[in-house]
Amino acid sequence: MPTAALIVCHPGHELRVHGWLCDARPVVCVLTDGSGGGRPPRTDSSRRVVAEAAATVGPVFGTVPDAELYFRLLDRDWPFFTRLADQMAVLLRDPAVELVVGDAAEGYNSGHDVCRLLIDAVVARSARPVRNLAFAVVDGRLSAEPHLRLSLPPDALARKLIAARGYLGMADEVAVAVARLGERAFAEETFHPVEAFRLPDGAPRYESFGRERVNDGRYATVIRREHLERLADALREYADGELPCDR
Repeated sequence: MPTAALIVCHPGHELRVHGWLCDARPVVCVLTDGSGGGRPPRTDSSRRVVAEAAATVGPVFGTVPDAELYFRLLDRDWPFFTRLADQMAVLLRDPAVELVVGDAAEGYNSGHDVCRLLIDAVVARSARPVRNLAFAVVDGRLSAEPHLRLSLPPDALARKLIAARGYLGMADEVAVAVARLGERAFAEETFHPVEAFRLPDGAPRYESFGRERVNDGRYATVIRREHLERLADALREYADGELPCDR
């Protein structure tokens, strides 16, 4: 019986914590199908990683295209996000699940930050205490001291690298990362306590990136920090029971 849940934005993020995934065997939720940038969906590859780790696919697993998540955020469609939260909240009805792990809000990709806000809402709305931990998807470091740190032994690191290199659609990214950082950089997995609904300070990377794409004619508009702040407000209301999912 799973005692933990893993909630990530995009397929492939589970590889960041592959050692923990194999040890904890959590229920895994993935918000989008990984089809951003015109790429094919990656959901099947993540299903394979989850199955090989003897973990379990959760009630939300890649059913939302990346583009739809961003459109709903731009459209301020808060009921869409509270419905996602309700679907994932089912996980915490099982008293055996005492820990939720997921993407950190790093200000790099708005979808990652959306995922963190949703996790915080699900945990805050739960009627019982549940530990809430985050891992860095991009930067590899967070300001808070780790609550949990894993140093993978050689066999676990080898399994992680095999899973990453065999992940369809990510082989090039993995090769670049390993060449830049070395294999041992992926042996450390750290999990940090979360200050709920707290977005990173300063201008987010996704905002400047979005402006570049608007200038190039590739995007029509920009997701700004203000969109995430308003979503955080709506999810606080949801967590407090003030905003039902069908509002």
